[in-house]
Amino acid sequence: RIEIKLPKELGSIALQEYVLNDNQQQPVQGSQGEAKVTVGIHYATFPMPSRLHGAWCITVKSAENLPGRGVSGTSCDAYAVVTLTEDAAAAERSGVTGPSRAAKARTRIVEGSVEPAWEQEFEFPAARETPLIEAKKDQIARAGVGALYQALKPCIEEDYDVSKMQTE
Repeated sequence: RIEIKLPKELGSIALQEYVLNDNQQQPVQGSQGEAKVTVGIHYATFPMPSRLHGAWCITVKSAENLPGRGVSGTSCDAYAVVTLTEDAAAAERSGVTGPSRAAKARTRIVEGSVEPAWEQEFEFPAARETPLIEAKKDQIARAGVGALYQALKPCIEEDYDVSKMQTE
């Protein structure tokens, strides 16, 4: 298990090696010392009018010196799980209470290797702070009800006798 804090400023973290820790936050030991995972992160910004601000792109390159399993102790069926957990402050700004939201992705399994090479990238989309619908509401409010009526007027003035319409 490794934990990497995403940068506050949108940007990137170049491919780096991280020591793999167990559930007690102790370094995992392989036959040749500490097990390591190589990971990179960057943020891609999307242009307007996308409802998404962008996406965190997580690259899981490889691992080395993983502990072996089985009779020989020299191989394992290795995979990595990437979990992106929302910051509590960001969740609160979005109106989310309770536990933080999380998104997960998993690499493919590399069978029989204590030094797997995944070379996989995962994208985790990020919504805009102010959704586009809020901007549209502001435009409608500024235009006023009169403009809305003018737009709907041709539909209202057609030869429909609303009193005779049946509802289900």
